[in-house]
Amino acid sequence: DLPAGLVVPEYPEDEEIAEEVVFTSIREGAIEDLSSDWKSYEVYFDGHIISLPCTYKELKALTGYTMRSSQAKSYLESGYGNYVSLYKDNKDALYIDVCNNTDEDQKYSDCLVTRIRMTRYYLDNTQDEFIFPGNLKVGDEISKDELIKLFGEPVDVYEYGSDNYLQFTFTYAEDKDYTVINKLGINVVNGVIDELYMEHAGNE
Repeated sequence: DLPAGLVVPEYPEDEEIAEEVVFTSIREGAIEDLSSDWKSYEVYFDGHIISLPCTYKELKALTGYTMRSSQAKSYLESGYGNYVSLYKDNKDALYIDVCNNTDEDQKYSDCLVTRIRMTRYYLDNTQDEFIFPGNLKVGDEISKDELIKLFGEPVDVYEYGSDNYLQFTFTYAEDKDYTVINKLGINVVNGVIDELYMEHAGNE
């Protein structure tokens, strides 16, 4: 059954939408229910909490965001991943990574979503908020010290500055060598969060 308040969008031209969506990685919840630990790999959206990885079909049913039909019906090779743009009202809405962790080639629409990436560009297109652990949102003001207070020291820091432009990127990962691709990335430009991404590709 769908979580309360969710309705699977109907797209007559997309025959795959007709099948029932089983929610295993999305649950109802308030912002207060979102974990403050980035290693929870949780993201809040519209009264629901997404735990990565989730299926593309779950994410589509919750948000209404879709792949292009041609990509949804294309196949991804076993053991591989790829990045995908999702769309809302024909505008870029969200950037995700998908992964085929099965032993056979799999349609993109059947793959797992392992990364959710929100930027100010996507926010301008959709006005939809994704909230990350620590109550972080694209467009909010934040400092390095505030991030360190929330999550501790990052494993990687990138900084760039020029006239009237200051950028830093913090990456939090389970290990410094990235042998496990599970991480949180935060890009801040002139004191404002410009990009957030959460990635959980598994523990093996």
